[in-house]
Amino acid sequence: MIEWIAISLKSKWRLQRRTDCSNSRRFVFKLLAIISAILITGITLWLVGESPLDLGWRVVKSTLGTSFGRQQLLLLATPIILTGLSFTLGGRMMIWNMGMEGQLYIGAWAATGVGLFVKGPEWLVLLLMLIAAAVAAGLFALIPAWLLLKGGISEILSTILLNYVAVQWVIFFAKDIWRDSSAASGSAFISFPVPYSLPELISKVHIGILVAVFLVIIFSVIMKNSIWGYEVQSIGANKKAARFAGIPVKRHIILIFILSGAISGVAGFIEIAGVAHRLSASISSAYGWDGMLASMLAGNSFLAIIPYGLFLALILNGGTVLKTRGLSSNLVQALIGLILLLSCVGDVLANYHIVKTAPGNLKPMTQKSGLEEISPVDKLASDFSKKN
Repeated sequence: MIEWIAISLKSKWRLQRRTDCSNSRRFVFKLLAIISAILITGITLWLVGESPLDLGWRVVKSTLGTSFGRQQLLLLATPIILTGLSFTLGGRMMIWNMGMEGQLYIGAWAATGVGLFVKGPEWLVLLLMLIAAAVAAGLFALIPAWLLLKGGISEILSTILLNYVAVQWVIFFAKDIWRDSSAASGSAFISFPVPYSLPELISKVHIGILVAVFLVIIFSVIMKNSIWGYEVQSIGANKKAARFAGIPVKRHIILIFILSGAISGVAGFIEIAGVAHRLSASISSAYGWDGMLASMLAGNSFLAIIPYGLFLALILNGGTVLKTRGLSSNLVQALIGLILLLSCVGDVLANYHIVKTAPGNLKPMTQKSGLEEISPVDKLASDFSKKN
């Protein structure tokens, strides 16, 4: 008995890498990460004298309980879904395009140029604005592709730095060349208004959300059911093996950059034609970075970008409620950053499970049944995986 107690006290829990990791398990760990981030934020609010439950209810009620809140939710979710799709598309080939924000700005700039100087039927001009935004952003994304293929420069570094180039380019046109001098002094650095608008679905919600959902579905189908999609994922799995198999790796890298940039450019077009109708330095509220978070939460699933985009839009819309209570809206960005951090941790932990080991024994201790002891989190993930 004494010997058993001594061994039990000396035994330790350790992490052991799993041989497989299902999507259901990853979902459970990401869900736990999101809940943990919300709990930490709630505790912080409670420590400063606020009621986290009351604030949370106000956020949900103001967003989902009112027509204006639902409109804002869909308007915010549209660019997040599109930039999330842009990031996921590159991620399938292990190409990390971090320039969605800059590509969105370039798309908005190109769409504004067409909207200001091309006259014609509204449907035709809107189509030309869409094409111009996609082409301009796609060509802009070719810069990091060229740097990667010709100079071996990391696309992460080049796309991040090009974000600042794109923003300054837009500011130059909004402040100088296309500046509307008749605008109010508080909005002096904006362009002339674009006299074309996207058709509305309901109330003030335009068709942009349908465009975003349509593109997500299209690329999801293409990736699963086309030779091109298979080749793209093969390159992501092993570039050397794909090249040996005769797959044109460089051509696919260039095409992925163009498509990824074009999708973000479409988001810029939608912001101009559906929301702002003017070019300015604030055309995007960090939608590119929020889209990257939606993509990371969605993992390899294109379709999962849609609910995660709506979830992040819900959080962003909660900034309005915080302002009415005298709190800084920066708390929302802090929550988003916390979700990103913990979801990355959860994604790594999903590949491991906790087992109990005896001192000096590399193999896990087993019960009489021969089964490993597992933690409650592992059991929850296992049960969820079996149900689904």
